[in-house]
Amino acid sequence: MGKLEFEGKISGTTVIGSEAQFLFEGQFVSLAEVIEKVHRQETMNWILDTLRFTKGEEVDGTQTWWCTIDFDTLMKLDIMEHHPDEEKQLVEYFGESWMSQYLRFNH
Repeated sequence: MGKLEFEGKISGTTVIGSEAQFLFEGQFVSLAEVIEKVHRQETMNWILDTLRFTKGEEVDGTQTWWCTIDFDTLMKLDIMEHHPDEEKQLVEYFGESWMSQYLRFNH
């Protein structure tokens, strides 16, 4: 893992050099997929406290819940789950509330 670079722009801070990928397969995410893929309590707390899930169809007697997550938030969640070195750099640069910063990854 290399050092992240930050470039401030009016549209947010661009983060260059991140190895993060999408934590989920797409931007339309079910609560079941969140429960399956998220293992850190801190990440789960952020998701449940921040994202709004909408009631979907009942499938085989089980209620489904969905939310839409933007590209950059998917990258942040992957950093929280799988890239502790990058998370440490983000905390050092932005402080403990780095998740609330408008960050753009490699674009």
